[in-house]
Amino acid sequence: MTLPRSARPSGSRPTIRAAVGLLLALAFGWLLAGPALAAEPARESGIAPPDLLPVHGQVVLDAVAARLAGAEPALVAADLGVAGIEAIRPETEFHYEGFDLAEIVIDRFAADRKTSGRFSVAGELRWKDVIGRRAATRFAANYRVEGKRLAIEWAQARPLFAEQPAIRAFLYPAEAIRAIESDANDLFAGLFLKAYQPEVPVIVGPERDYALLVFVMDRMDPAGTYEFRLAEQAEGSDGEAGHFRYRGYEPGWFVGAALIHGQGVTRPPSLWIKAVRTEKASGLFSTDKNHLLARVPVGFAD
Repeated sequence: MTLPRSARPSGSRPTIRAAVGLLLALAFGWLLAGPALAAEPARESGIAPPDLLPVHGQVVLDAVAARLAGAEPALVAADLGVAGIEAIRPETEFHYEGFDLAEIVIDRFAADRKTSGRFSVAGELRWKDVIGRRAATRFAANYRVEGKRLAIEWAQARPLFAEQPAIRAFLYPAEAIRAIESDANDLFAGLFLKAYQPEVPVIVGPERDYALLVFVMDRMDPAGTYEFRLAEQAEGSDGEAGHFRYRGYEPGWFVGAALIHGQGVTRPPSLWIKAVRTEKASGLFSTDKNHLLARVPVGFAD
C-alpha cells in the first residue's frame, strides 16, 4: 500500500555509498510493545493480509496513514472520500517526515453481523526511512460504507516503541569527530550519512585516541531514560556511562558520542557498547533497575 501522493511524507533520498573507515554495526531484532488501546465496540474478529481486504478496507488504511503523516481531515475527505478521519490525532511533534510505509500487519478485520455496511479493522503500520530507521503505529477503526464514500465512526492510533532496538556504532580517530559533528543543525539522517562516509580517512592503531558515534535506529519511548555504557564484559547491563554525551532528535531517537583510547580496542573485541534503559528506585531501600536493550562489540576490522 502506498500513501496518497498529496499526503505522502516528504524527505530527502540520499544515496549511501560504501563506507570509508571502520564500520562496526550489529542489528538486533525489534520487539514493539505498549499499553493496550481503549476497548473497541464489540465485533467479530478475523485476520486478513492487507491486499486481501476489500477495497473500502484498503482505503481506510490509506486514510489512517495519511492522517498520521499530517494530512488534514478535509484533504483526506477530498482525496479519498473518507469522512471522520479527525478521530485519528497525529502526534504534535512527529509526522513520519522522511519515512515510507514499509509494512502493514492486519490482525483484525470483520463485518458487523447486526448492521449491514459496518466494518472494523485493526493492526500495525510499520515505517522505515532511507537510512534504515524504523517506527511503528498501532491503529484500530470502525467505519461504515455509504455508497461510494466511507465514514469512520471510531478510530484510535498510538506509536509503538522498541524494547530491543537496533543500534549502529562507528569508530574514528578522535580528530575526525570534529568534521563529522561540525554542523549542530544536522538532522539525524544527515549526521548518520556523515558518520557512514567520513571525509577523514581512518588509520587504525592501538596507540591512538578514538571517537565513537552510536545511533539508535528504532524509535524509543521519549518518556523513557536511556544511556550507552562501555564495558569489558558482554554480559549484563553494567558498564561505564560517563564517557558519553548525547544529542536528541525527533521524539524517540538519539545519538551518543564518546572518546576512548586505542589500547582498549583490540582483536578480539575487549570493549562493548551497551544500550541500557534505567529506572530510578521508588522505595527507600530499593535499588535502581537497569535493563540491557542491545549491545555492540568495539574492535578493529580484519
